[in-house]
Amino acid sequence: MKAAFCILPPDSEDMMSAFDEVYDRWLSNQIANEKNPRRRERLEKGLSYGTVLYLRSIWFPAIGNLDHLYPE
Repeated sequence: MKAAFCILPPDSEDMMSAFDEVYDRWLSNQIANEKNPRRRERLEKGLSYGTVLYLRSIWFPAIGNLDHLYPE
């Protein structure tokens, strides 16, 4: 007998809150570990709106983390 699975999207507010926490930790870690001062300065200014929107809307819901991403 096969089990039927239904994947329901998580509550959007919970997903947004989870993304914000993960994103802040991830970016802070990237900044703290960056050796190149010019690149660190660019990271401190933040990623572009489009990049963050892509991560929030597509990457994070599909993958569930930001591990192994290298921000540019």
